[in-house]
Amino acid sequence: MKQIITIGFILLVNYIFGQEFQNQDKTKKTYKKRNFIYYTPSESDQINGLAIGAWAENTRYYKDSIEVNGLNIEINPVIFFIYARGGFTVPYRDSIEYYLSEKRKNYYGLTVNGFNFSLPGTVNEISTVNGLNITLLTTSIGRINGFSFSTLTNTCYLLNGVSIAGLYNSATKVKGIQIGLINKTTTLKGIQIGLWNKNGKRSLPFINWQFKE
Repeated sequence: MKQIITIGFILLVNYIFGQEFQNQDKTKKTYKKRNFIYYTPSESDQINGLAIGAWAENTRYYKDSIEVNGLNIEINPVIFFIYARGGFTVPYRDSIEYYLSEKRKNYYGLTVNGFNFSLPGTVNEISTVNGLNITLLTTSIGRINGFSFSTLTNTCYLLNGVSIAGLYNSATKVKGIQIGLINKTTTLKGIQIGLWNKNGKRSLPFINWQFKE
């Protein structure tokens, strides 16, 4: 009974605080904004507060992006199927030009401004976390601005901050610190600490560095 009351309360709050308004861009699409707490995946473009669900994605037919300002909590069972098929790969991992290319600007993805917590992990090459990212197993996203911790792997195109993984860190361009058993980047401005560290200038055990791109 308590669970039913709790769910009913959440739905009522979402009904009261949910807002929809017209976005003033060329597409003239309805921009869906939710405040306080809302579920994912959903047809929301922006959630201010707590986003909670299976995975954070905008499910509208034209696949818009979704922005979470606050806390995103997701339980993503798709990760297990990805691992069963041999793992997750992203195109042109070592090409920052690909990540910044014009053709990718209309891709959909997730942006978290705050705290992203995902079990067992988060996978989306377009996603960005500005703040704190923690996953049980793996992180594979486009950009990390802040701090990221995963028990197994952290991979991204752009890292500005600190990335800690129990097994493997990989990024195309790093400004900050990588800490893990194995660390790899194409361009480094910072420090790598681990059993084996590789960047565009050299490969070294235990500690590696580069302060000029």
